[in-house]
Amino acid sequence: MNEAGILHIPDSRYCFAINENELVIRFRLAKEDRDVKVFLLYGMKYDYQTKRKEKEIFICYEDKLFVYFEVKLHLDDTRFAYIFRLEKENELYYFSEDGVTQDYDFSNAFYNF
Repeated sequence: MNEAGILHIPDSRYCFAINENELVIRFRLAKEDRDVKVFLLYGMKYDYQTKRKEKEIFICYEDKLFVYFEVKLHLDDTRFAYIFRLEKENELYYFSEDGVTQDYDFSNAFYNF
């Protein structure tokens, strides 16, 4: 996987509200990684360590170098936390504030989502 092609920036054009209860979240990968499955793991900020939802997100845009994944979420409580899980062949990766890792400790998630 081309880690240099991975990009997500909170509070930017990669994560923004479109109204009071809806958010758009985008994620970028290098074009050669278009076969990677991307999942958004998200939950309410204060119980994210124990309760999460999972949603597969799909390619919505592409250019010469990158593919862009996008999902629209409807949230009753907009105080939420999220990370991404990436599946390539039989390997799992996580993308959070720690960057790309092969595991993620949800018990410490309050510190680095």
